[in-house]
Amino acid sequence: MCPQNGFWAIRLYDGEYWALTSPETRLTLKERPLSVGIFLDYEAGEVSFCNMTDGSPIFTFPKNTFYGVLRPLFRLWSSGSGPLSIVHVEEK
Repeated sequence: MCPQNGFWAIRLYDGEYWALTSPETRLTLKERPLSVGIFLDYEAGEVSFCNMTDGSPIFTFPKNTFYGVLRPLFRLWSSGSGPLSIVHVEEK
């Protein structure tokens, strides 16, 4: 799973956060997020992740050119990952 294959993702593995770039990028977060925001700017070619608990940025992928429809994919890597809730937020 990497942007070259059409996936812009982050993961939590063994207590460490990673951006699934090629190679993977280890992330240092000030606070463990209880809620993560995923922001897409299609025209600008940006996908960003934000810690919605404290408002801090998690990771922004380098600019890309998107073609066609993009679809979200959510995956829990293990049964110990905890619950996943998807919440739609209206633009202001």
